[in-house]
Amino acid sequence: MKSRSDRLLGHDSKGSAFLTPLASGQVTLRQLPNEGGSPRETVLDAADRVRRQTERQYLASRSSIRYCMPVKRSQINAIMQSADEFIRRHGFFLPSFAYWTPDQWRTRGRECAEIVRNQLGWDITDFGSGDFDKVGLFLFTIRNGSPANWKSLKGKLYAEKIMVVQDKQITPMHFHWTKSEDIINRGGGKLAIQLYNSTPDDRLADTPVKISTDGVLRTVKAGDVVHLDPGESITLTTRLYHKFWGAGGKVLVGEVSLVNDDKTDNRFHEPVGRFPKIEEDEPPLYLLYTDYARYYKG
Repeated sequence: MKSRSDRLLGHDSKGSAFLTPLASGQVTLRQLPNEGGSPRETVLDAADRVRRQTERQYLASRSSIRYCMPVKRSQINAIMQSADEFIRRHGFFLPSFAYWTPDQWRTRGRECAEIVRNQLGWDITDFGSGDFDKVGLFLFTIRNGSPANWKSLKGKLYAEKIMVVQDKQITPMHFHWTKSEDIINRGGGKLAIQLYNSTPDDRLADTPVKISTDGVLRTVKAGDVVHLDPGESITLTTRLYHKFWGAGGKVLVGEVSLVNDDKTDNRFHEPVGRFPKIEEDEPPLYLLYTDYARYYKG
């Protein structure tokens, strides 16, 4: 028989547990307050409701993933070098672990477990398009907590990424189930972001979209495109569909958010391939975070 804490956890197809949002605090039998005369609901009842919702979200996220065409390691290496040069030109610098070689990773011990566990590091995707320059994104996760931190409300509850978006390079329409994020233009060209609310069944809504850009509230029409100049930012809340690309040049983009989990928290409007299969035509320059399992034995 499952324990009370087990009943607050969802499980993926491999049996791995993932925390539901309401399982972040201590669970008691106290009742939630009435609203509008509706029946009272215990915290455990609410937790079960959120667990069912989270399981639905997880399955929906899986359904928005499609097969990825192989990408050559030589192309991955070239994208890394180009992105690193662009980042440095704008006065931003990656942490030292970004430059550990595969051989160095083989020697690392348990002191580096957080990097692996929380998916820090290099991340490159063409979203299964087979054409990175047209549909793709370079990302580097600098810091990130674990979804499990919500249980204790201790540790890192936040994440930070740096991204490079090429001119006219599209990141497909998607939203996040649980993550809110600030997207910041750190330099280069303009960042164009198209916005839609989502319907209860996860379609594009035709309703006006309320947003905050650098703390200023605005309302735009469904499907409108917001342009961010260098230094400007936008807050993207949960379940807010967004699609973005560079306009007028390559863009250095920052992301500050709640804990990030790209394996379960993304809902793409159309199916995509998030993590490419790698054709090993040459040795890795640096490791993608999806490479860690092959090299890190800590």
